[in-house]
Amino acid sequence: MTKSISGLMGLIYEVEELDRLTTCSGDWDRFAQENGWFSGSWGNLTSSTLWDHITDLTTQKLYRRLMAQVRQENKELTFDLRCDSPWLQRYLRMTLEPGSGTDWVRFCSRPVRLQPHNLPYRFNFLKEPQPGAHSFCSFCNQVEFGGLWKQISNPTSRLKVPQSSLTLVAQTCPSCAQRLGVLVGQPPPL
Repeated sequence: MTKSISGLMGLIYEVEELDRLTTCSGDWDRFAQENGWFSGSWGNLTSSTLWDHITDLTTQKLYRRLMAQVRQENKELTFDLRCDSPWLQRYLRMTLEPGSGTDWVRFCSRPVRLQPHNLPYRFNFLKEPQPGAHSFCSFCNQVEFGGLWKQISNPTSRLKVPQSSLTLVAQTCPSCAQRLGVLVGQPPPL
């Protein structure tokens, strides 16, 4: 498997008024395969909603607020986030803008900075919290250990990971909740 970001360059997808995934440009299928996503082809995703893929409530609330502002004010919103693969730290710029249909929203992501990483542990991602799972932020990729949010890919964080595998569940860290809440002119949803 080639380790690249080919599908990420210029990746654009839309959701319709009921937040179902509709269209995608870019090489989504290759991107999904390279990242080990089991859902594979874009065709397998078009009958699902965005909320089938964003599982934690805080992140859903933030995206719902962002999308509502795009729909109501017919304007675009831009913010930075991380979307890492097993071998690459991807710092992205995401723009939400009015889509091609009434009340549709277009998501446009593009890489800002790419940096290889070789983490000494594997990640197991869960859709629901379970005992022993750690929270990771859907926007900045920090992981919460004992109440502290840290970048585990940053060697200067001095974070001691006790095992070779980490079980993670998506959430939004307080810093990102604040930053994105301010973007839509509302307090953070925590």
